[in-house]
Amino acid sequence: MTTEVPEGLSNFRDVGGLPASGGSIRAGRLFRSDALVALTPIGIDQFRQTGISTIFDLRSRVEVEQTQPMLDESTLADYVSLPLLEGAVHDTVTQVPTLTELYRDLIDEAGESFARIGEWVALRSSGGVLVHCTAGKDRTGVAIALLLDAVGVPRERIIADYVISAENLAGAWSAMMLGQVRRMGFEVTPAVEKVVCGTDAGAMRAALETVDAEYGGSHEYFAAHGLDERALTALQNSLVDDAEPHG
Repeated sequence: MTTEVPEGLSNFRDVGGLPASGGSIRAGRLFRSDALVALTPIGIDQFRQTGISTIFDLRSRVEVEQTQPMLDESTLADYVSLPLLEGAVHDTVTQVPTLTELYRDLIDEAGESFARIGEWVALRSSGGVLVHCTAGKDRTGVAIALLLDAVGVPRERIIADYVISAENLAGAWSAMMLGQVRRMGFEVTPAVEKVVCGTDAGAMRAALETVDAEYGGSHEYFAAHGLDERALTALQNSLVDDAEPHG
């Protein structure tokens, strides 16, 4: 929460400073955001000053193809595309899942992708790591929640950080995205509005409780999807500063 928001972005933040097991999350290490396509020239310069060296893009291939002519993210940092909900973006408007259902699907289906992000943070990146999707609240939200939970950030603090996204996206960003939904020929119902630009603390809490019930916790979830004890220890050391927690 310490870094200036690059011009053009709505839901960008550094999660550094959150209390964690043995200290607090390091500033400048883990970031989350909405899609970078709206960065202005000034925003691009500001982005380059954040210290972010790796970008994980969780958007579907269709989402990326629709926006790539406007911004090639590989010019900003090492770029890794990890498409989640592939083929389901259109369906989220036509079938309108609840956020609880959406997050459960991510827990069930995206474990290897989440573990890949964790492994990169733990062992590969010396700079900051940014995780983003389109809004930066659902795919990104679950990824960040699992990482923070695995290193001992209190759940209420994880959820509080997650729900900030709805406030950040309110206004111009939400109006733009809901306008796109209308232009696609769909009615913007309260359910559609919720899934496009809302958050649900209960849904995120339920996702983490599902991880507890089925794996024994986020640490074990990552282990089940490929992170060994060396990598999990490195994740803790990479993300957590052993200084006194902030706040």
